[in-house]
Amino acid sequence: MWSTKEALGELSYVQISDSHMRFNKPANMDVRATLKAAVDKVNALSAVPEFVLHTGDISHLSKPEAPGTVDQILKSAKPKDVFYVLGEDDVLNDDGKQFLEGCGKGSKGVGWYSFDKKGAHEPLRQGSARGRGKPLGSQHSSIED
Repeated sequence: MWSTKEALGELSYVQISDSHMRFNKPANMDVRATLKAAVDKVNALSAVPEFVLHTGDISHLSKPEAPGTVDQILKSAKPKDVFYVLGEDDVLNDDGKQFLEGCGKGSKGVGWYSFDKKGAHEPLRQGSARGRGKPLGSQHSSIED
């Protein structure tokens, strides 16, 4: 968890990453239970964070039901706002369409966000689809939005 004290109060958020929903190999045979355990830890924090940020690989190899499953589990977290940025596994089969329909509600363009929380401007930008290392066009304005 990251936080900073500012004149307008303390800003804190929780980052969750690499849920890989639908993965079922010996390294993690029950990814749903793992994500639920992470949410339990978030809910046990003494101060409720402003938001949850899930940074990519929501799905494992772009499995169809993964975005909805992760979104449903994260709705049980105490922070009301949940933001998602996609990972390479989220864009394998459809360039992120499934991701945007399941977890990208409220995002702009190819799934980026720009908002203010407690005096801090938060541009949450996507990485490049398929790891090509080039920023995705429309989100450059997110710094100014």
